[in-house]
Amino acid sequence: MSERLEEIVEKYSKAEIIEHINGIDIIAADKSDLDWFIERAEELEKRVTENRIAFMVTVEEMIKFAKRNDRYREALLSIANEDVYVATATQIALEALEESE
Repeated sequence: MSERLEEIVEKYSKAEIIEHINGIDIIAADKSDLDWFIERAEELEKRVTENRIAFMVTVEEMIKFAKRNDRYREALLSIANEDVYVATATQIALEALEESE
């Protein structure tokens, strides 16, 4: 918890309830504290959006790699069906590919 947040928590944990409206306790609040909370919320929203975009890019990259690996596997299997010597090398390559997954 930041020092500023600790100060605000301490300050408002002792706040006196001025009024009670529709189940909501009303207290006096320092506008600078509210502004600070709004700024933090905006920063958090921006970071969440940035992280969401980064995550989507990462997922897209993973899908591309998976598709590429599938193509490689299919190619190696096709080669393996053509020649006995190549089949041994292909089997080794396939095993290495599967180990990296």
